[in-house]
Amino acid sequence: MGYLLDTMTPKTVDAQRDVVKNERRQSYENQPYGLAQPTLGEMLYPEGHPYHWPVIGYMPDLTAASHEDVVDFFKKLTTRLATRAWWSPATSIRRRRARSSRNGSATSRRRRGRSR
Repeated sequence: MGYLLDTMTPKTVDAQRDVVKNERRQSYENQPYGLAQPTLGEMLYPEGHPYHWPVIGYMPDLTAASHEDVVDFFKKLTTRLATRAWWSPATSIRRRRARSSRNGSATSRRRRGRSR
């Protein structure tokens, strides 16, 4: 996603913001009982919990997002993805198998609760 930074201008951010705001209107605000889901999330989960706010966000937050905010978000996201790029489920399984083969069958016996 880092390659998107070169194409990200204030004009494109404004256009995408309008698209997201329109999607929020269509999905929540203009639907019967559309605001029930975000309201339930606010009522069921404490503040600070990821489910407390809707995924699409709130209108004031969408309006307040600046070009610099979007650029900072992409920079943080690409940095985090780059530092975790080495990990995959297959890598994890291979490492686990390598550890268990180094430790021998005693490890598997301990896992089952049958140590000698």
